[in-house]
Amino acid sequence: MSHAHDHDHDHSHDHGHSNGHRHGHREGPAATAAESDSLVLDIGGNVGALVIYTNAALREAEIEISPGDNPESPRSHNQVHARQNRHGISYTAVFPAVPAGSYTVWRHSGEAQGTVTIHGGQVTEHHWD
Repeated sequence: MSHAHDHDHDHSHDHGHSNGHRHGHREGPAATAAESDSLVLDIGGNVGALVIYTNAALREAEIEISPGDNPESPRSHNQVHARQNRHGISYTAVFPAVPAGSYTVWRHSGEAQGTVTIHGGQVTEHHWD
C-alpha cells in the first residue's frame, strides 16, 4: 500500500500540549471521500510502521504516540482517514516510519489509550477501543 500526503511539514497549531512534532494533513476534496490510495511504509532495519484502527467517530481526529510511557516525551501524531479496502471502509491512522521500541498511544484527554511495541522491518497493528 502507498499513501501520499498533499503536504508534510513541521508546523505548530494547538493540540493542547507544547510537544513539537512532525506530521502531514490531507486537504481538499480527497480529504472528504474514503481514500483508496496506497500507503508507502518506510520500514526496514530498526524502523517499523504502526497502523491504528479506529471507528468512524474518530475520522479526521489526530492520534498521538510517544516513546515509552512518560507523558512529557515528545509526541508525533497522524490523522485518522477513511480508507477503502476489499472489505469496505476502515478508519486508520498510519505512522509509516517509527523507530523500534515501546510507545504509548494517547487519548485526547491526555490519558494513555494503550501501548504498542514496534519492531524493525514490521508493521504493528493496534485497535483503538
